[in-house]
Amino acid sequence: MTPQDHLERVSAHVWRVQLPCDTLPPYDHVNAYVVAQGGVALVIDPGSDRPEAQSLLQAALEEAQARLVKGIALTHTHPDHVDGVPRLLQFEVGRNGQAPPVFVHASEAGNLPKAWKVTLLPYDRVLTVGDVTVTALHTPGHSPGHLSFVVGAPDGDEVEAALVGDLAAATGSVWVGLPEGDVSAYLATLERVAAI
Repeated sequence: MTPQDHLERVSAHVWRVQLPCDTLPPYDHVNAYVVAQGGVALVIDPGSDRPEAQSLLQAALEEAQARLVKGIALTHTHPDHVDGVPRLLQFEVGRNGQAPPVFVHASEAGNLPKAWKVTLLPYDRVLTVGDVTVTALHTPGHSPGHLSFVVGAPDGDEVEAALVGDLAAATGSVWVGLPEGDVSAYLATLERVAAI
């Protein structure tokens, strides 16, 4: 398969890249997202440390014409969503001389290495990527500090995309189990995101 088989532009400023990884069956990949505008990008869930996955992520950054990753945002800290972070940090240090911050909810931060430059995202925190806004929503249920990211068009009048991590799956169902899962929080979260 070519990089293009794993890459899809889902909106004006959002690219989805399927990263092969070890995750719960029947899945064999995790979706990472590149939100980019004006040569700057935010990468969401770079979840595979496999060399081929990192090559695909770099191809997505090139496709999005992103010369700088200004941050890495995590929906949550399960391994299939964070295992690629060290390689992406290393890539950015080699390319731009510094590691970008890793954005995460406070409930998940303790699961990350202390060496990472972790920045906590409170509910409704707005990040900017060029002229595009990315709003972090606390969407618990699958995990206590799960975040979703709502991408707004530069004019601010419409939602361009909602990047929801393990809040939803294309097929099958999402794991909402002990010790981290909370079914009532998950159902309330689904209603809140559906309203957006």
